[in-house]
Amino acid sequence: MVKYLDHVTITVSDMEKSVYFYRELLGLEVIGQLEQEDGLFVFLKAGEYGMIELFAFEKQGVPFKEDKIEDIGLKHLALTVENVDQIFERLEGAGIEVIMRPQSRDGVRQAFVADPDGISVELMEGELKLEPYGG
Repeated sequence: MVKYLDHVTITVSDMEKSVYFYRELLGLEVIGQLEQEDGLFVFLKAGEYGMIELFAFEKQGVPFKEDKIEDIGLKHLALTVENVDQIFERLEGAGIEVIMRPQSRDGVRQAFVADPDGISVELMEGELKLEPYGG
């Protein structure tokens, strides 16, 4: 049985820009790093249990592909925050790319921005009201 989600890993093109985004703009705490022969890995605390692990490799890869909402695969990283509007204003003021401005939908307030490598990050305030799964 799974106890909790431990971490999500994101390969980044520029570690300094990514750490700045996740630590300084979103407020996640850097808890450590691992240096290996092929790159640097930085771990950030995301809530009570979770972590985001950033990879920066010596040999740089290329972005996955152009993201389309209907494409199969990871769509976005969602972070529950205390105040979507306040964090969104800080991110927008810092020149972060806006994907969707704050709006209320399905019982939550949410906004989407792009991290330095264009990965969609959802900022979410409140709890989704889910219906039972019929499958």
